[in-house]
Amino acid sequence: PTATMMPNLFSPSLAAVLLLAIASIPSALSSTAASTPTSSSSSPFYYDPTSQYPTPSLFRSGVLPFLTQKWNHAQSIALLEQAVEDHNAEYVATSSPLDAICYRRCIVLPLDERFDPPMGVFSHGHVDTGDKMSLSRNFWDAIAKSKAEVPWLFEVSRVSGVTSPRVILPTNEHHHPSSANLSRAVGGALDFRSPNNYAFLPRWMFSALGLCPRD
Repeated sequence: PTATMMPNLFSPSLAAVLLLAIASIPSALSSTAASTPTSSSSSPFYYDPTSQYPTPSLFRSGVLPFLTQKWNHAQSIALLEQAVEDHNAEYVATSSPLDAICYRRCIVLPLDERFDPPMGVFSHGHVDTGDKMSLSRNFWDAIAKSKAEVPWLFEVSRVSGVTSPRVILPTNEHHHPSSANLSRAVGGALDFRSPNNYAFLPRWMFSALGLCPRD
């Protein structure tokens, strides 16, 4: 590889503007944090993948706070993904070939209508209330390698000391009070197209396990 010096693209006046913008970042961050809106709903949890990382508004916040928020949110998600990837890589490196593809620590997100299979498929129209999950490809590889017979069942469990504190959710027709303290749940596979280190769960599993998006 070679290193090439870049030509001087910045005039003194432009450099001064950039320095002024950089110097204003702390104040922009504090004003953004102070003005972050809170939901008026009484529900303690929302099945919205952006609920933990609200989408910043360019028109409400301005260009610099908008970019700063986007950077901070992306950095938080990247650090979380890297921590999960490091754990799984260590497990894979120290396990047998079959065990290495049968287990993953995953970041969970809720299923939505985009996962609804075509009409005629069993889970069509009720991915939120069924027992099916969208899992990563390694679990399909585990089924093929172990020659497992149907039904293919998978266990999802909270990780003691790692998963965030349990969220207490209001009861409804899909969430009975008796299931509010589950530490694990069992379900089948909706598909195997989830990104590595991610799993998409039906909403009742979030309720039963007291999970938030990106736990």
